[in-house]
Amino acid sequence: MIMTTPEPVPASAEKKPVGERAGEMAKKGAQQVAIWVGVAVVAVIVYSIAAAVIPRWWAQRVGEWVNKSMLTGTGLGLTFGILCTLIPLLLLVFAVKRIRRSPKLATAAAVLAVVVAVPNLMTASIAAGISNAAKAGRDVMNVDAPMFRGATLWGAIIGLVLAIAIPIAVRIYGKRREARKLQKAADKAAVKQAKIAAKEEARAEKAAARTDHESGDL
Repeated sequence: MIMTTPEPVPASAEKKPVGERAGEMAKKGAQQVAIWVGVAVVAVIVYSIAAAVIPRWWAQRVGEWVNKSMLTGTGLGLTFGILCTLIPLLLLVFAVKRIRRSPKLATAAAVLAVVVAVPNLMTASIAAGISNAAKAGRDVMNVDAPMFRGATLWGAIIGLVLAIAIPIAVRIYGKRREARKLQKAADKAAVKQAKIAAKEEARAEKAAARTDHESGDL
């Protein structure tokens, strides 16, 4: 009979004391808190810099494009307002519908939606901001980009209405198209059934005529 000696249990597999495990959990928790605090600090710094720089920069860019033309300001504002509202909302709808089947594609669509909405967000930060940079941006736009902010607002409203109307219209069109397909299939089936019934009736008439002819010969 061969005697086997039990293999030694690795030190890592042994249960650690409760106090030691609690200490490790506390250490991990402290590290996570430190990471989130660091992220929050960086986010606050980035936001502060962006809030001080972006309104002036965006107002100057828009002023260069509009060049004090009310017509250009209206057209450009409507374009930004409609497109930078409609496209992000449609992308978000797409992301919500695809989040379960394709999370990566849904995430990419959501990120793209935010990127496309940036021009409107920058304009909104100037129009509604209370910082010195926002006030300076409004002053620049009042002189160099007349009508741009108001046209952007109206464009955003139009884009919102379109973003609501387009999916509804697509759904209605899809239902009508499906109904037409079903009706077409039903019509084909009815025509086919009518042809079959006509053939059977013709056969019955031929059979009856043949029977009459045979009975006449007798």
